[in-house]
Amino acid sequence: MKKIILFILSFLIFFSFAFYGLNRVIPFVDLRQRAVWDDVYHGKIDYAFLGSSHVYCGVDPLLINARTDENSILISSGIQTLTQTYYNLYELLDYQSPKVVFVEMYGGYREFDQGNFTNIDCMRFSLNKIRMAQDVFPDTFILYSLFPLLREHSNWKNFDNLMANINYDKSEYNLGFSGIDTKVSDDQYDGYLEMEQDYSEFVMREADVTAIEKMIDLCAEKDVTLKFIMIPWIREFTERINYTSVVDAINKTIAPYELLDFMGGDYDKMGLDRNYFIEDKISNNQHLNIDGAGIFTNYLLDGGYLE
Repeated sequence: MKKIILFILSFLIFFSFAFYGLNRVIPFVDLRQRAVWDDVYHGKIDYAFLGSSHVYCGVDPLLINARTDENSILISSGIQTLTQTYYNLYELLDYQSPKVVFVEMYGGYREFDQGNFTNIDCMRFSLNKIRMAQDVFPDTFILYSLFPLLREHSNWKNFDNLMANINYDKSEYNLGFSGIDTKVSDDQYDGYLEMEQDYSEFVMREADVTAIEKMIDLCAEKDVTLKFIMIPWIREFTERINYTSVVDAINKTIAPYELLDFMGGDYDKMGLDRNYFIEDKISNNQHLNIDGAGIFTNYLLDGGYLE
């Protein structure tokens, strides 16, 4: 009987290590975010920026670190909802006590119809991860959300991905920053100018209101300074929507906090124009390029927004 129990225990231990190893090398994983979560679990973080792709395009943490001699990180992904941001924030504050947390609010404006596995795939297994899987990916079998190996087991044939995961070198990744070096093309710019105007009033969605309330309560409980921020969009787009109502709706939801919005006079002070945004499809996704990110990050530092 003892031999059977010992055999079973040995098998379970072997299976666990084998599953963990395969879970690290077979699925496609955003190695930029794997490095970010390594820092969350093992490093020290003073400033954290959470949100959508506007974060990993628009904020340069390397510049912040160089100028402050402190540690910053970007926890972001494309099509990231505010609900996802809440669970990322919860995980962050379970391991770190940053001076300031910035929550970027594009996910409050844009409604996404799907989740993004970028961050949950890199997080440790925990009760928070289970709750995130249930809340953010309700239409996905929960084990697929928790274990990317089950979701992407057929990826074992992708040799390049296997080698990238096996040879993963954290030093090659820039604290979550992408630094895209392109500029808005003439065709793209003309597309913004020709966009149909929509001045309808913006209304916050119930799920986003709930996520914001949870983030406010969590940061108050952890005694962490929380700031809501809108990273600049290209002006030619904001002029074709009721951007004022977007800001007003967000401010009403986050009160007594006030959204740090950098359009208007701040946009002019930074000298932003089409040359500081990346070339991309014509839509409501306008991201700062690497030069624009440098300008914006310096503006945050010079304006004392990290204090």
